[in-house]
Amino acid sequence: MSIKPIKCFNWIFIFGLLSSCGPDMEQAESYSLPFVYKVNVHLRDAPDSTFIKLSSIGDNENEPLDSSFLFNQQTTLTGELNHLPERYRLEVENRSGISLFLEKGEIYVEGHIDSLGSVQPYGTSINDQFNILTNELSAFADPLDDLYEAYEEADRAGNQQRLSELEKQFTQVSDSRKHLRKEFILENLDNVLAPYLISRTYYQDKDLDIVDSLYQLLDPAVLESKYAITVLSNIARWEPLQIGKIAPEFEQTDTLGNIVHLSDFRGKILLIDFWAAWCGPCRKENPNIVEVHKKFNKMGFEVLGVSLDSKREAWLNAIHKDSLDWFHVSDLKGWKNDVSTAYGIRAIPYSLLVDRNGKIIAKNLRGKALYDKVEQVLTY
Repeated sequence: MSIKPIKCFNWIFIFGLLSSCGPDMEQAESYSLPFVYKVNVHLRDAPDSTFIKLSSIGDNENEPLDSSFLFNQQTTLTGELNHLPERYRLEVENRSGISLFLEKGEIYVEGHIDSLGSVQPYGTSINDQFNILTNELSAFADPLDDLYEAYEEADRAGNQQRLSELEKQFTQVSDSRKHLRKEFILENLDNVLAPYLISRTYYQDKDLDIVDSLYQLLDPAVLESKYAITVLSNIARWEPLQIGKIAPEFEQTDTLGNIVHLSDFRGKILLIDFWAAWCGPCRKENPNIVEVHKKFNKMGFEVLGVSLDSKREAWLNAIHKDSLDWFHVSDLKGWKNDVSTAYGIRAIPYSLLVDRNGKIIAKNLRGKALYDKVEQVLTY
């Protein structure tokens, strides 16, 4: 699985359980709006006039919230916000940035200019809680790295048995960590970290039921947060993608610039395959889809590939190289593809199998499971 924008494995969004307690008076007070924040920065061995800026995460087009130059390795950024605490990014010239939650009070950012990745902002309730969370996770870093290296080695060797064993281990780690994250969320329903973790932990439509149930439990105090709004938006986008629903209509241009509509395929058993030329797991699955397409195409099975590529040449080359002899569309917007965005897709490969009436009958079938399901639908 490819998950933006990092390594493509199921365990990528890693958050663990911290020793939690109910919100104290400082935290509750920090949700009073508007609030004033103060970020005290001290970066050892940083040259004078090092430029830093405080920016929103995920929207580089926004103007910086604040900016400054370091003097004697220090500076202070301060301001007022009229929304619930959110995670921002402190960017240090051309170096990696430092993420922190802006909330009421004094936040301290201290570390060495050459080790920004290890800096943990502290001094306020949410940042301190998040640090405990991060530190709890650090114990899993080495084991996960070992699993990742072992997986790559087994994949290079084509050792399917070993790959299967490692995938089971990854699943076990993912499930246990997910359980711990859920426990933290349930114990901190009036903390903005709860919707933040929901949105980062449960990011696929298969998680709809658990996401909906957790959202219903959130304290009204955090429902106006950016993260709770994201959770609610995910619920709205995922609900039409459940099995038994009619797949939402969309249109996009094919490789020749012609408009293709999803409804054009009514009367066919259709696999809607979200993929990309740069997605290793997608390319690995392509031969299986080719086999199913060759076997059942004349019986009424078709494939519509929706590419999350941004480079036209790479997209077309992958279609040709992998012999993907079916319909393809893309707006070449990468992860901002209009269809995948509307469907709330945050990981690929992702697929929907729909019947002749456009109703979803299966999701994310791979290999033999796809072959068997298509055969069953077409022959029974």
